[in-house]
Parts: sequence; structure tokens; C-alpha cells
Amino acid sequence: MTAGDDLVEATGGDDTPYRAMAAVYDRWMRHDHAPYEQWCAYIDQECRAHEPAVSDILEIGCGTGNMTKLLRDAGYRMTGVDASAGMLQVARAKLGDSVPLHLTRMPAAEALDVGMHDAAICCFDTANYVSGDGELAETFRQIAGALRPGGLFIVDTNTLYKFEQLFGNYRLGEDLDGFAYIWRSHYDPATRLCEFLLTFFVAEGDTYRRTVERHVQRYFSEAEVAAALAESGFAVVKTCDEYSGRACSATTPRTTWVTRLGSSPGPDRISPATPAL
Repeated sequence: MTAGDDLVEATGGDDTPYRAMAAVYDRWMRHDHAPYEQWCAYIDQECRAHEPAVSDILEIGCGTGNMTKLLRDAGYRMTGVDASAGMLQVARAKLGDSVPLHLTRMPAAEALDVGMHDAAICCFDTANYVSGDGELAETFRQIAGALRPGGLFIVDTNTLYKFEQLFGNYRLGEDLDGFAYIWRSHYDPATRLCEFLLTFFVAEGDTYRRTVERHVQRYFSEAEVAAALAESGFAVVKTCDEYSGRACSATTPRTTWVTRLGSSPGPDRISPATPAL
């Protein structure tokens, strides 16, 4: 790295995650045709079929608010949680004051009072960023503490196929609308961690600002995810291939878990926090 580069640690607990990416994230997702509408339709279908009825949803890892807005516009009261102040700033501009937004990294170090909800969602690899030992179960437990009895919880996790075959040792560079990026990722089967180095070149007048972000995701086996859910009081209703209703296969990149909160997960909850914006 050269002098003047910013190394942004995306696994930290402060406001640095996605700091550079926040400014270009929505343009990037539009270019990659991120299937937010498909995911929203699937979540909406599950919410409408769920008993008790779902009126409000807690979104963990809401990012710039794309799913949040779609579900809000579908009639749900939304609350968003994210680890990135930059992403939440974009979300706030998109959502106005209609959605409470909270800045925290999961699992929360201190209890965050986000209220009680009928359902929770955790989409787009957010769970795989919870990479510390024991943190996945703790995150699920805190989410359970913010749900009413019988609450619906939908979460996705990246599969081994995706880490080995798609992320593996991968390099990509593209020049897009007002920015360019270089993606480098490496999956280590010994640690089951995948490191991503993302270099952004973002236009600022006649020049480009170069910023590097480091992201880390962890692979969790189906047995590990199921155990973490059960430990947190969730019963798995079904799984499918990426919000599609199709059965998972050997080439499924992302597993969607539809679960229901059963017995109480314990007294602790996501507790007092201040909305980020």
C-alpha cells in the first residue's frame, strides 16, 4: 500500500466497515442485478403465511436499505440494524424518517433496545460476517430476544460450494459508473475463513481516490447453523436455494433458512442503543 491509502477493517466494531463501499454500493448492486425484488417477494410470502401475523420486521444487516424499502413499501413496519455508519447514512437518505436505524456490530457488545418484533431477517451474507468463535449462536440468541413468541426468522448463509468454487482464489476488476474496483478473495479451508481485499477507485472531480477494504467471512456447515439456531430457541421450518423455494443442491451458492422461535432463548436481548441517524 502507498501513503494516503485507507485500509478499512470491515470486521471492526466502529464506523469503518463499508466506509468506502457505501458511496458506490447501490450503483454496484444495480450493475450486478442484485435480486432484491425476488428476495423481498419470498420474504413477503413467508410473512403472509406465518402465524401469528407479521406486521413489523427487524432487519439485521440492512446496509443501504434496499430490502428495507421494498418491505416497507409492501406494508411492513421496519427497523434496521447495521455495522456501517456510511451504509446507514445512505439508508437514511433513502428511507427518510420512516424507519428506525441502529448502528451496531452483531453480536452486540451491549444490549440494544430495538423493541419487539414479529419477524427478523438477516440477508445477503450478513451471517457469514459473524466470524468469531461462538458469535453466530450469540447473534441468533440476541435476535431471538427481540422477537415475540412464535416469531419468524429468515436468514441466509453462504455454502461451501460458494466459498470453494466461486470465492476460492478469485480476482476481478471492473470499471463502472464513476468508480472502478478490484476484487481479490481467498478461502482458507483450514480456518474456514474467506478474506476479501476490495480496492475502490472513486471519482472525485478529475481524479480518483483509492481506498482498500478488507472483509472476512466464515463458512458454517449446515449442522453448525442448525445447532446455533436450536441453541437460540429457533426451530427450522425449511431451507431452500437462495429465496427461491427450490430445494438446495450441490451447487447452491446461498442457503435460505426459514425458522420459527419456539421456547424462550433466555432473558438477554439486543439492548439499549441509540439510532445511528
